[in-house]
Amino acid sequence: MEFWIIITACSTIVAGFLVFSLRSVKPVLDKDDVELQFYKSQLTETARDVERGIILEDEAERLRTEISRRILKLDARQPLLRASVSSNWLAVMSAVIFLSVIGGSVGLYSYLGSPGYSNLSQADRISFAEESYNTRPSLHESLLRLPATLKIEPNENYIELVVKLRKTVKARPDDLEGHLLLSRVETGLQNFLAASTALSKAIKIKGDNATAEDFFDYSELLILAAQGYVSPEAEDALNQVLKRDIKFSAAHYYVGLMMAQNDRPDRAFQIWRRLLMQTPQDSPWIEPIRNQIEKVAIAAGVNDFELPKLTKAEPVTPLRGPSQADLKTAEGLSNIQRMDMIRSMVEGLSERLANEGGTAQEWAQLIRALIVLDDKGQAIAVWKNAKSVFAEHPKDLAIITSVAKETGIIE
Repeated sequence: MEFWIIITACSTIVAGFLVFSLRSVKPVLDKDDVELQFYKSQLTETARDVERGIILEDEAERLRTEISRRILKLDARQPLLRASVSSNWLAVMSAVIFLSVIGGSVGLYSYLGSPGYSNLSQADRISFAEESYNTRPSLHESLLRLPATLKIEPNENYIELVVKLRKTVKARPDDLEGHLLLSRVETGLQNFLAASTALSKAIKIKGDNATAEDFFDYSELLILAAQGYVSPEAEDALNQVLKRDIKFSAAHYYVGLMMAQNDRPDRAFQIWRRLLMQTPQDSPWIEPIRNQIEKVAIAAGVNDFELPKLTKAEPVTPLRGPSQADLKTAEGLSNIQRMDMIRSMVEGLSERLANEGGTAQEWAQLIRALIVLDDKGQAIAVWKNAKSVFAEHPKDLAIITSVAKETGIIE
């Protein structure tokens, strides 16, 4: 209420000044006023004529007396002062000014501003955001509010197969592969809620063997079912993901989305900016982050944020693989012998690069091969060596860096 009183008072003062300027009056010279100016000029000329000796002082005195008499005669009448504007026009313009200034300012704020929104401190805003987060609707409640969506209609034969699969899985509640298959089928039909139900049963069957990827797939199905809303149920699944793998980037993206949906743009901005800077630019969450982060930054009070430019690294060109003779030889080897053969080939590539050097693609391939052999320590050593070798070749180093990030040896 105090705000409205203040802006109304300010608008009234401004309108009052404008109306006051209209009400100012100025004298308008009539015929008598012209004569008065003429007589005054005659007095001046008479004095000049006396000084130049054109007329005598007696004649000049007589002229001054006559001119003074006529001036006194004019002075006896009141000067006519007419208002610069008519009273009717003044009243109309005053009303227009008051309505335009006062009504316009109030109306403009009502349209552009937030009437009724109180001035909140940061602590109050965080408190309200926390309350909104704690009382946000569940998945079931959000589904009731969502509009109906179009479903994919498969052919009749496929529908029969899906129906049979559903009945089979229902009759075999401990069939892990059946539930996983049903989840994939329901996802393909965009029945995300049914797919999440099947996957949750598969996770329950797996028990402690359930992976971070399992929980992430489950959380994403819940989010898709709610058309992008991160419900408390989806948040619980995301927590299970991060509990198993704290660096799971896709889970962090959805956590940021949840923060943005619950009036915490500051946290969403921190999470998304970190993902934007530290994850490969071809990651599926980079584009949605780039589409939203600028608005989130403004809401978080960060006005100097600029989106980094996209720089796509050149794809790694596949190198020549084993020859036909190598493949034929490998067919008769046991698994252990085959792994020894691969390790020998990797060691040969590593030795050649160390002694003779090679292309960026070869260095990237060596890092991939070492990760396949579960030799992450050696892969990290190769990456560090590559940084010094290609320090003056940023394009080549970008290729190796992309593979290093993809394989997880750097963040």
